[in-house]
This record gives sequence, structure tokens and C-alpha cells, in this order.
Amino acid sequence: MALKKSCRCSKWRFLTLVLVAEFSFHGLSYAEKDNSPDSFAQPFISEDGVFHRRARVLGGGTVINGGFYTRAETFFLKQTGLDEALANDSYNWVEKKLVYKPVLLQWQSAVRNGLLEAGVLPDNGFTYDHIIGTKTGGTILDRTGNRHTAADLLEYANPRRIKVCLHAVVHKIIFTTTKVGSRPKAEGVIFYDANGIKHMAYLKNDSRSEIILLAGAIGSPQLLMLTGIGPASRLPRTGY
Repeated sequence: MALKKSCRCSKWRFLTLVLVAEFSFHGLSYAEKDNSPDSFAQPFISEDGVFHRRARVLGGGTVINGGFYTRAETFFLKQTGLDEALANDSYNWVEKKLVYKPVLLQWQSAVRNGLLEAGVLPDNGFTYDHIIGTKTGGTILDRTGNRHTAADLLEYANPRRIKVCLHAVVHKIIFTTTKVGSRPKAEGVIFYDANGIKHMAYLKNDSRSEIILLAGAIGSPQLLMLTGIGPASRLPRTGY
């Protein structure tokens, strides 16, 4: 469940209060007991001293996070130029496999009612939409307490046309340019398998072939920097 209060300031919108609760945090609590290199939740400390964990498992952060689900704000989609109709179709695609309406415990209902009494309005009830007021959002934990992750989306895939490499680490993206001054285009990736053997995977000569970077808020920019894309002051550290 998520209870939130939102407000607008100038052209920016932000959350002033977010409360997330789920049936069980068994994914992260279990991982906190394992600090080995093989743990599916790798510990790290940010440059500003915040202790955190990043997922190292099929399913990514959905395996260890708080389990709360909400759609992006419409304002964000418009601001970033994303196709709103396509985004809504994608939401439905994900929600059919992963997302559930939570069962509110007594204390959660009490907090929710308290926010409404305090004037955090309107009362939006249960909704996946990111809107101003108080709402009960979705959860990726079902009614039996079982967690569902992004890995469940592989059920949509045709097993004859997909290959999943477990325990593989992507080292960099391979870019190419067709002529001087043209914009570089991603054409492949370099990765190492569980045995440390280097592999290079390239796109097929097909207009539908593409490389999709989904390494999370930390992993995606890290991989781009390893490839030579990012703040100039940081790139020398990665050899560029």
C-alpha cells in the first residue's frame, strides 16, 4: 500500500509524503544476511555515504524492493516526449503479470484515514495512477505474500526465440558510425559469462533488431560511462 501527498510548485511536482508497506520484505531481509560476492543483493555505499544494495539477479530491483507499484505521472510522459498511448499499453502488459490490489492491514487503514482527516485530498481510493491526493497503490506481492518480479514477464516470450544468459556481466556497448560526423549507433555488446569468457553479441541486419539498456538507475549510467558516454570529468576514470 502507498499513501501519498503530492503538491505542485511552479512547473515541478513532487511527493511530500510516501508510505509504502507490503505483506513481507522477505526478498531484501534475506539478502541482508548475505554479503558474499554471489549475493543477489550487492551492498555498496554511495559517494555521499548512503548504504544501499543493488540487485544482481534475474528480475532486477523487483526482487528486493519494497514491492510498491504505480504508473508514471502523465506530466512526466509529456515532459519527456514519451508516447502516452504506448506507455498505457505497456502498463497493462506489465500489470497483468505482476501487479495486485493490496489487502490493507488495520494500521495501514488507520494511517490512510488519518491522511484524509488531515486534508490530504482528494481521496482517490485504489488506483495505479500517479495523482495528487491520498491513494492506495498496487503491489507486486499477491494475496498469499508471494513476490512477483520482472522475470515473470519472460512468460510472454517465445522460448524458441529468446536466450537468457545467467551470471553474465555486460562490459560495454559497441557503437559504430557510418560516416564522419554521423551519430553513433549501438550495434552490439561485450559481455563475460559465468566462467569469465568474453563474448561479443551483435545485432542482426534487421530493422526490428535493437539494444535495450535496462540496467536500472545505477547500472545503466555506469554501463554508458564504461562505454565512453557521460560526464567528461568522470570518463577518465573508466579509461576514456
